Amino acid sequence: MSFFLPPENNETGDKRNLIVAVIMSVMVLLAYEAYVSWTGVKHGVVSTAQVEASVEVHADSAEGLPSAPAMTQQKPAQIVSAASDENIQTTRRVPIHSNVMEGSIALTGGRVDVLSFPQYSETADGEGVVSLFSNDKGKSHFFDAGWVSESIQAPDGNAKWLASGGGLSPETPLTLTWSNNTGQVFHRTYTMDASRYVLTIQDKVVNEGPSAVALSHYAQLHKTGVLGGGGGMKYNPERSTFFNHMGPVSVVDGIRAEPEYKDVLEQNSTVDGQNGWIGMTGRYFMAALVPSQGEEQSFTFKHTKRGDDFFTALVQAEPKLLTSGASLERSLRLYVGPRQISELKKENISLDSAVNYGWFDFIARPLYSMIMWFQSHVGNMGAAIILSTIVLKILLLPLANKSYRSMAKMKLIQPEMEKMKERYSDNREQMGMAMMELYKKHKVNPMSGCWPMLVQIPIFFAFYKTILISFEFRHAVFIEGWVNDLSAQDPFFILPVLMGLSMYVQQKLSPAMGDPTQQKVMRMLPIIFTVMFLFFPAALVLYWLVNNVLSILQQYILMRSMEKAS
Repeated sequence: MSFFLPPENNETGDKRNLIVAVIMSVMVLLAYEAYVSWTGVKHGVVSTAQVEASVEVHADSAEGLPSAPAMTQQKPAQIVSAASDENIQTTRRVPIHSNVMEGSIALTGGRVDVLSFPQYSETADGEGVVSLFSNDKGKSHFFDAGWVSESIQAPDGNAKWLASGGGLSPETPLTLTWSNNTGQVFHRTYTMDASRYVLTIQDKVVNEGPSAVALSHYAQLHKTGVLGGGGGMKYNPERSTFFNHMGPVSVVDGIRAEPEYKDVLEQNSTVDGQNGWIGMTGRYFMAALVPSQGEEQSFTFKHTKRGDDFFTALVQAEPKLLTSGASLERSLRLYVGPRQISELKKENISLDSAVNYGWFDFIARPLYSMIMWFQSHVGNMGAAIILSTIVLKILLLPLANKSYRSMAKMKLIQPEMEKMKERYSDNREQMGMAMMELYKKHKVNPMSGCWPMLVQIPIFFAFYKTILISFEFRHAVFIEGWVNDLSAQDPFFILPVLMGLSMYVQQKLSPAMGDPTQQKVMRMLPIIFTVMFLFFPAALVLYWLVNNVLSILQQYILMRSMEKAS
């Protein structure tokens, strides 16, 4: 982008300087965001080594495990208790296995606290396995559920369940049983599909006692280890950034909530409703509770006081009166998997809104769909980005042509402008008036050269958000051995350097500005942007590079045709 008004025109000069300042500020902010994101821990998941170590040392530990929420409408702070050492030693586990998930369920609490995804590696080189649920004492993430009653003993996070069957798989559901020896028998059945990231939980209680009892069902997701780090330049993969929310998310009766962990630390958050879900997200993976719909229930984010870093997402149903001889059932789905729109849409409950592109969602969603369509046909995400950039360039062609024609005219009248500056060097007012007459005579709008860049800013932001958040860019290969992960920076810095060179060529094609100081600033921009783009994801740099190359070709062709016509 070039700016052509003479420095004597203060009003337009101020506009020009403001535009430059805005663009530079945005780029610096994006560069910092990219730097702390891609030089820190990348994916915000627990490593396989951590899980294996935790299974060995803490596999059956229930220390700090919440028992159950209180059975009141006020929903006070969570009651916390710990299992005894004897329970820790005698607890058994049952395995979980499907095409997409591996893990285990602890019979103490019937909780799912070890879960990994064998098809996803921690690094682009294929090292490690992504693990989302872990029972590691310092950094745990797990699910539990139970019942609350004021009159009888009910199973909570420390109840010792009995299992029928050797494990959970798509072919073999797992049923757990617990009895309080006063007439109430509780059953929990886990089922799963072969290729979905969902566990279905069916909780049932049968009242074989002589009198009616009131019961309330609850389900919880717990997470620890999310408050450490994040200070200065240290990147915390569990902490939200300016462009990407990571943490508590819920959608209840169509209303979305995204509190930060620090907000939950200060005050619990509860919303009552009949339809919705609640969960916790990382950069690329998430866990969410989807209870039965159409029933009044509460959705709560809370900070458990037993530890300074223990957060809970809770769904609790209204109390129900269970008469003697009757039964009561509650079902829910537990989604634990990638924050991938195609997978989330399978649940048919707006779970895909966990992928939030923010202000530019109306641009990012169509952009995402276009890139995914090209990717499905060409089989390469980098090629899909290139083709999508070409489509965007074609759509913006009329606006860009108008701008480049104006720039070409500015370059043609550059000699006349220099003569006017010499002629009116001692009279700024007359020079400004003469310049405006010159622009009017040749039908030139000096500010029109800014429009292509200004229009690209929201598209650039949408592209940035799409690449930063969308799961499909994670470990996406462009050229094997060079760019093996389009969501990370170019390891050899080839794309940023080419992008800087393309900016330099663009400047050579554009008319020079009259102010020597501004000319020096503009000459430095390719270097400054190259340095900043070193830390940007390769996919975004690829988009900017292709866009620049197409702009150069378009600008060159138009200018050549106008020179021949003149």
